[in-house]
Amino acid sequence: MKITLSIFFFTLLLFINNIKAIWLPSQDMTWNYVLGNDIDVNSEKANVVDIDIRKSETKIKNLQKKGIKVICYFSVGTLESFRDDYPQFIAVKGLVQNTYDAWPDERWLDFRVEGIKPLLKNRMKLAVSKNCDAIEVDNLDGYQMKEVKSWPNPLTKKDTIVFAKWLSATAHSLGLSIGLKNVPSLIDELSSYYDFAINEECIKYNECYLYKNFLKTGKAVFGVTYYGLTENKNQLCKNLDGLGISMIVKSGKKLEQSGIVFKGEKYCGVSFNSAINTCFSIPLGYPCCTSTKEVIDTNEYGTWGIENGDWCGLKKASSSKSSASREINTGSSSSGSNNSSSSCFSKSLGFPCCSSKNKDIYFTDEKGNWGIENGEWCGISAAIKNNASCFSSALGIPCCSSKNAEIYYSDIKGNWGIENGDWCGISAAKVNNSCFSVALGFPCCSSSATEVFRDSYGSWGVEYGEWCGMSKAKTSSKKIKVKTVKVIKTKKN
Repeated sequence: MKITLSIFFFTLLLFINNIKAIWLPSQDMTWNYVLGNDIDVNSEKANVVDIDIRKSETKIKNLQKKGIKVICYFSVGTLESFRDDYPQFIAVKGLVQNTYDAWPDERWLDFRVEGIKPLLKNRMKLAVSKNCDAIEVDNLDGYQMKEVKSWPNPLTKKDTIVFAKWLSATAHSLGLSIGLKNVPSLIDELSSYYDFAINEECIKYNECYLYKNFLKTGKAVFGVTYYGLTENKNQLCKNLDGLGISMIVKSGKKLEQSGIVFKGEKYCGVSFNSAINTCFSIPLGYPCCTSTKEVIDTNEYGTWGIENGDWCGLKKASSSKSSASREINTGSSSSGSNNSSSSCFSKSLGFPCCSSKNKDIYFTDEKGNWGIENGEWCGISAAIKNNASCFSSALGIPCCSSKNAEIYYSDIKGNWGIENGDWCGISAAKVNNSCFSVALGFPCCSSSATEVFRDSYGSWGVEYGEWCGMSKAKTSSKKIKVKTVKVIKTKKN
C-alpha cells in the first residue's frame, strides 16, 4: 500500500488543521439557541447549545458533563449597555458610534479602530477561562445597515472581511472554534477561516442556499427559525431540502430554551433530502472514503481508512464494527500463526500472536500491543520484550532516530519530525517539547523566524504560512528546506 505524506500536510492552514485544540461540529448535530433566558441543564437534549458568554463556568461545565458542546455568544459589531466591559469600549476614542435602531440598548462599533482588538481578545480569553468550546461573533453586517451607512466614513464589505479574518485568527490562536453569524453574502469568502456558521431566518429571506458551498466542505450550519413550525413549515421544507442545515424552530423571538428540532423527513415527507454529510474528516482536511470500508484507526473525531495513499474518513454507516476492528486494521483475520508465541490476548479477537522475533509495536489499545506480520495485525505477548516503535511505522514511514526529536508538524496520527530531508514519526518517548506552542497544536519556529506578536503563551512567528511558537532557549537550529520535502513510502500488501 502506498502512503504519501507530501508538503501539503505541512502547510495546512492553522485555521483548518489545529485539530488538537479546536472543536469542529458535524452537520448531524442538533442545536439549541438559548440567549433569552437561563438554560435547564437536566432537560436539554441538543448536541450543541449556544448561550451568552455571561453564563457561569459551572453551568457550562454541567452541560459538557452531559456531552453537550457549548458555544458562547457575544457581539463584535455592536456594544450592549449591559456588558461588564462597557466602560472600556466607551473609553476608546472613535470606537462607539450611533444607536442600532432595532436594538436600542446597542450602539454600532467602528471596528477599524485598533483599540477594539485587545477588548475583544479579552472576551475570547474569558470564553477560554470558562471552557467554552466555541464562540459566536454577532453583528458583522453593519456595512449593510442604514445606521452605519449614515456615517461620514461608513464600514465597507472589505473592512468587514479583514476584521472577520482577524477574529478567526485570534480565536484559533486561543484554541477556540469560531462561528460566522449571518452575513451569508460573505460565507464563501470567509469559508476557510470559520469552523461553522449560524443563521437567523434564512427561510424568510430565501438565503439558505447561499450556504451550499460551505456545507459541501463538511462544515456545520446552525439555523434558527422564529414564530413556530405551523407558520413556517412550507418554507422550511422548500428551503432546506437538499441542504444539511441543522434547524431549531422557536415559537417566538425571545430565544427561550423550548423549541422544535426540525426533521425534514418527519415534517416534509420521505422524499425530503437532509443531505447530511456524515463524513467527519472533510473539515479536518481529509477526504471521505469512497470505496474502502476497512478501518485503520479510530480516534475522537471518527473512524479512518486509507485510499489512494491518503487518510480518509469512513462514514458512520461504515463504522459499526466491533471495538477491536474499529481500532486496528484487521486485514483478513486468521486463526493462528505457525510462528506465533504460545499465548497472547489477540487470539480471542481472531488475530494471530506475533512470533517471538517480532518486537516492534505498531499500535497500542486497551487490549494490548499490536505488531504486523505478513501484512496482518498480530498480538504481541506480554512475555516478549518489545521495542517501542512509533505510529508512522504502520504507514511505511520510518521512526525518528534522534533521542530528542524536534516536532515540525502534528496531525491526527501524532507528531512528525524530519531527518535527512525525509519525514519521520516521533515516538512519544522522544518528543522534545522545545517550545510552548507544541501543547497548543502548533509547531516550533526555526531559529531564523521573526517574532510577529506576543501573547500570554509566548512569542509567535509565521513559517510556511502557519503560526509557530518561538522557543526562549532556541538560538540555533538547522533550517530545513521543507518546501522541497516530499516523502513517498511503499508498504507491501
